[in-house]
Amino acid sequence: MESKIEIYQALWHSFFGLRLTIGQALNVGTTRGLTFEDAILLTQVAQNRGISVRDIARISGRDVASLSRQSTRLEARGWLVKTRSEKDARLCTMNVTKRAVGVLPLINETIERVIGECVEGLSVEERQELVRMLFIVNNKISTLRETAATPNKQEVKS
Repeated sequence: MESKIEIYQALWHSFFGLRLTIGQALNVGTTRGLTFEDAILLTQVAQNRGISVRDIARISGRDVASLSRQSTRLEARGWLVKTRSEKDARLCTMNVTKRAVGVLPLINETIERVIGECVEGLSVEERQELVRMLFIVNNKISTLRETAATPNKQEVKS
């Protein structure tokens, strides 16, 4: 049986290796300059037109400040349009630009191609089992994060 460190290393290298490989594949032609995280954000915004930075952060479990910086960078590069609320200047909603809409199919094809190449040697059953196991690990990680974010009852009393 593998040690916990070996499991950690396998997960870490798989995630960051996939992230870098997809980033390299996107960094050509019309998608030059986009990262894997940018592709994810653009896809989320395209699926949820007029969504706020705060809502995307909540949905994706990301930090509002880093997501705000990323969206500002994508706006400056012509991928997103951010609009401030007239009623509350703190509220900012996002939409993808026509440019982004035009390349989203290419972004998705690129991601699917890279992931397909990564799992090329696996059978359908092995792929399904991999996904099932990763969801189990992800759910455990989410539970641990929520537990760590919730103060201990004894700590609250002090």
